[in-house]
Amino acid sequence: MAQVADSEFGARRGRTIARLAAYSLLLIFLISVLVAVLGSLSTDPARALNLITEVLERSTLPLVAVLFLYLGFSGDAVPALWECRIALWMRPLLRLAALLYLITAIAVAGLIPQLEAARVATLESRLQQSEQGLAALRQGVEQVGDATLLRRLLAVQPQLLRSFETEGGANPDEPLDVQRSRANTLLERAETNLRREYQGQRAELSFGLARQAVRLALTAFVYALFYLLVAQIWPRSLAATVERIRALRTRREAEAE
Repeated sequence: MAQVADSEFGARRGRTIARLAAYSLLLIFLISVLVAVLGSLSTDPARALNLITEVLERSTLPLVAVLFLYLGFSGDAVPALWECRIALWMRPLLRLAALLYLITAIAVAGLIPQLEAARVATLESRLQQSEQGLAALRQGVEQVGDATLLRRLLAVQPQLLRSFETEGGANPDEPLDVQRSRANTLLERAETNLRREYQGQRAELSFGLARQAVRLALTAFVYALFYLLVAQIWPRSLAATVERIRALRTRREAEAE
């Protein structure tokens, strides 16, 4: 029974399955990267960073594939000659992969400042629009000549109107100058809050992008180091493996005759 089990689930078949798994994982990775690249053909730094993130998240596939491929060639494996040619090219391919991941780490460091500048510009644009709206509202407050019109003007921003009425602005007998002064105070407070919110959003943006940059760059660097070390371990020559395969095939052909 042990011999039957060994022949049915032998080490040689296991190594063949390992090589098939390696080829499948590599093909899946290449297809996913190709689709991601075709869907992100743009100079937008945000899309480029998303592409790098997606590639790094799927980079465990080729890593596992390299492990399966090595196991698939070990021991008494009998791969096809075209597989041996692939294995022979693995050392330069591994070094190329290490170089690409190192370039990716450098690219992340270059993309983050561009992305931060673009997003900060968006925040500044929103801040300017809000400040212009408050400035127009303040100009209207100075020009209005009636308390009812003043409330209608402040109703453009309901939160500002609620604060105005909460602090005593709902009193119809209160002089217009007092109400105008209170409205200006609220507008100054709103402008201060806008700038404080802008500073908070900018600090949060910088911290988030820096954290993302460190994570992606370190991940790419670890992958680069892995492939560089594996390239040093990978056999320089497969002459013995090729000779063993040819001898085994010759023996099988002789037995078949």
